[in-house]
Amino acid sequence: MQRITKANLFDSAKNVKIILFFIAFAVFSLITVFRRVDVLLYPQFWAEDGFIWYSDAYAASNSLQPFLVPVQRYLQTLNRVGAYVSMFFDIKYAPLIFNIIAITVQILPAMFFTSERFEQVVSKYYQRFLLGIVYLTLPGAFETHANLTNGQWRLALLMFLIVIASTSKKIWWRIVDCVVLLLAGLSGPLVFFVFPLALFQSYLKSFKTSISHLIVLAGAFLLQAYSFIFIVNPGAMRSTATLGAGVSTFIKILAGKVFMTGTFGVRTYDVVMNWHMWQSGMPPVIIATLGICLMGYAFWRGTLELKLLISLSIVIFASMLVTPQVSNVQPQWTVMLGADAGNRYFLFPVLAWVIALIWLFVKAQNKFLKNTAGVLLVCMVLVGIPKDFFIMPYENYHFQKQAIEFKKLSPGQKYTFIINPSGWRMTLIRK
Repeated sequence: MQRITKANLFDSAKNVKIILFFIAFAVFSLITVFRRVDVLLYPQFWAEDGFIWYSDAYAASNSLQPFLVPVQRYLQTLNRVGAYVSMFFDIKYAPLIFNIIAITVQILPAMFFTSERFEQVVSKYYQRFLLGIVYLTLPGAFETHANLTNGQWRLALLMFLIVIASTSKKIWWRIVDCVVLLLAGLSGPLVFFVFPLALFQSYLKSFKTSISHLIVLAGAFLLQAYSFIFIVNPGAMRSTATLGAGVSTFIKILAGKVFMTGTFGVRTYDVVMNWHMWQSGMPPVIIATLGICLMGYAFWRGTLELKLLISLSIVIFASMLVTPQVSNVQPQWTVMLGADAGNRYFLFPVLAWVIALIWLFVKAQNKFLKNTAGVLLVCMVLVGIPKDFFIMPYENYHFQKQAIEFKKLSPGQKYTFIINPSGWRMTLIRK
């Protein structure tokens, strides 16, 4: 009979962790792909994926030059990296490369939930695993699902999770942290919100353990600030359409796009928003009031990590209201009311709402709040997630057929690809 030693126990525990890692990765990957199977069956570019990122990389004489060009006044490094990698493959595989990178980025926060780094926030593995599933099945998250253009939102979540998680003493974890934080910080404006929160958390806990994180985030913050203030790209400016702001519209956006969508799904909200009762304004006021009270209590009584998540979501929501990018002509807030408009802006608020409900159900002492949160979570599990699980596939414009036609052209000839969404085009000059 084999003698049990500390070394054997250590090896067994290590093997279990490896097995759990691959199980989690397989489950999370299947969930992500099954929500929209066309990402692998007939991959295609989405909007800026082709119109800007691939086009710029293909046309550039210097591979590094596109990385220095801001879009919407921000550096977009993740998307540039995806385009750069795709240059090593035939053009017909480029959308697939984009999608694989986007799927990987989307899964990473869920994998981080299950890692030992997150034990300090959520102690039990099965709870962290379920948290990863909730994140990947979140209602109303279709706009950020498996496309590289909106992958910055998923990467920003990973940046935030690294900030609030325990700091590892292992050198390879520290290197990974710094690489991810730098990439996320240079992939959109969300570093402007995460860096101050990181400073605040370090002030409350320890600057010593998080100094490397702060240095990297500070560098990304300064580079993005320089890009925003001093570098102007006339071909990719933000919309100048009016906001169309109003109290009633604000309440409907908050109630509908955060609390209603986060609980019952975007498809349910799409139906409810057309009801006369909803348009009259009273149901949105009631839902918004209830939602604010529940999140306010969770913020008041919750952990530091929950407070930081809610704070980040509030800042993102507020900034979205000030500078949205959902229409070039119509009033922005009015367009935002639509079920399909600007859903990327609500990834963090909806996630914060759901996490707040989970915390209330598990930790709240007040029975009314606990029971209310429980009922809303049941509604999310039975209605919101099932109704929103399968995401509408992109229109199949047969990209590979277009790529074959493009490759038949002589050097110098121009070809215009039809890409998603409807009305978008990608024009390349054959090399």
